[in-house]
Amino acid sequence: MAKEAGIKIDNCMKVMKFGGTSVGSVNSILSVKQIVEAVEEPVIVVVSALGGITDKLINTSQMAANGDCFFIDHRFLRDFVL
Repeated sequence: MAKEAGIKIDNCMKVMKFGGTSVGSVNSILSVKQIVEAVEEPVIVVVSALGGITDKLINTSQMAANGDCFFIDHRFLRDFVL
């Protein structure tokens, strides 16, 4: 894109973003690791929420918004911590 616009870029850095199911299990994370390690130039790696975590956070926040302040999904905490 920059080339087409006539902009010269001397120092480019690749940004790789992974999230959701691509970091949702140990095997998936190991696959991401292999992908990142295969890149020869320096990269910036951005990792978003693990698979299913965003949905759980949204559900928990909706419950809190509805006044269910004492609700704690222990399965969520267990999965998050482990």
